Amino acid sequence: MIALAVVAVAAALPPASASAARPAVPTVSNVAPLNLGIGDTLTITGRNFRAGANRNTVVFKRDGQRAVFVRAEEATATRIRLKVPDKLSQYLSRRSDGTARPTRFRLRVLAARFGRTFTATRLSPVVSAAVSGSATPTTGTTIRNGSGRTETIAASTDPDCDGDGVPNSLDPDDDNDFLSDVLEISLKLNTCSNDTDGDGMQDGWEYQSAIDLNNPGCNNPAYPTPCTPATPYPWKVSYPNPLDGGDAGYDFDGDWIPAWQEHQAWMRHSGHDLSMAGMWYSDGLQASQDDPSITSCVGLAPPAPLLGNSSYSLDRDGDGCLNDNERDEDNDYLTNGEELSSALSSIGWWSSVYDTENAFRYSFTGTNWLDGDTDGDGVLDGLDDQDHDDFWNVEEIERGSASVDSSGGSTGVTTGLWVNPFNPCLPWTGSRTCPIGVPASGTIWAPFPDRQGRLPQPRWPLWGTAAWPSGLPTHPISRPS
Repeated sequence: MIALAVVAVAAALPPASASAARPAVPTVSNVAPLNLGIGDTLTITGRNFRAGANRNTVVFKRDGQRAVFVRAEEATATRIRLKVPDKLSQYLSRRSDGTARPTRFRLRVLAARFGRTFTATRLSPVVSAAVSGSATPTTGTTIRNGSGRTETIAASTDPDCDGDGVPNSLDPDDDNDFLSDVLEISLKLNTCSNDTDGDGMQDGWEYQSAIDLNNPGCNNPAYPTPCTPATPYPWKVSYPNPLDGGDAGYDFDGDWIPAWQEHQAWMRHSGHDLSMAGMWYSDGLQASQDDPSITSCVGLAPPAPLLGNSSYSLDRDGDGCLNDNERDEDNDYLTNGEELSSALSSIGWWSSVYDTENAFRYSFTGTNWLDGDTDGDGVLDGLDDQDHDDFWNVEEIERGSASVDSSGGSTGVTTGLWVNPFNPCLPWTGSRTCPIGVPASGTIWAPFPDRQGRLPQPRWPLWGTAAWPSGLPTHPISRPS
């Protein structure tokens, strides 16, 4: 009876020693280069490989085709190097004329155990049959030199990810994303791709934006200089993140400019980098650039007002400096925010904000915040006229004070323009493009009364009236001849 009990207890114990001895699964964190030819050397970085020659097998698999097993000539516990074999040629995709085309292969490592999955697209190299722009010439390749003679060159076994002529072994930043290879490996980023997660934003820019955003609470009078310590958080949470391919549409810093568009503006500045001076736009700061001469607020100094009239300053909130939303990236007298997500973005903004105001009978095109002359007519967007009613766009983006309150009562203020850059009947029903009369049926657009005789509410009248007498109204500023 005692013997049986001992056997039962032994059977119930977990096989701890067997589990502990089981080898770890190999994982792949980086592949370089991602474009190479048959005969080139491929380097795979990861963990749990078997050190030594021919102790690891790399499986190449084109989607929909059989797997090809290749022994690795050399390996350490964290790196595998092997030459792409000729036998992979027969698995390259083909053009209609039978010639091979560059083909993507997914990889899986067999060490002491098999890797759990094949690599994702961002870690799957594209292999060419012949030398391509990013592939290294193979041994014995014959080229014609400058004198017209042919010569044979030896293959380089050291790839050059960014094609700058400096092999990876000597290049501290293989992919030119402003992050060192050492740092990228520690952050689990791809040292041979400047956009690890494939969201269109460079790793370095996302990393620096995360630092700008992820400041601990502190009393820091030197803002926007980050508090110490300020560190990125390289995981899939609400930070600009080079490991999160789905964060491009977020506006992390609350300046109404999504991350991908701030990155777009950063890229267009020559000399951009990750320094404070080179981060022209960061998705971690509402005011990415600061003028130290302004002590009252953070941001850039506003430029001189349009034609000297302070009514047209880019400083829309009047605090004496410009945040990223107020800056004018394309120098057309319109703020970034007005062209991106408000007054000059689309007719949809006006109908959403003034929901009691019917839209005009057809739409007009908004302006581009990175192109100062969106329609290419030689006129800056701010001084252009989207609805062709002879009022500048800058004149039709600010309504002024409401003449009626929420209950419809008069506020006693009748100085504002009742405007809309996508409605040629505002602010003047006699403009050259406001239709003659209103439709016999269907929706009537502002500022005309609807079929029940009701005016849109609230309204911002000119001269205290809703429909104006003939004759061009006086503009707030004088037009140049």
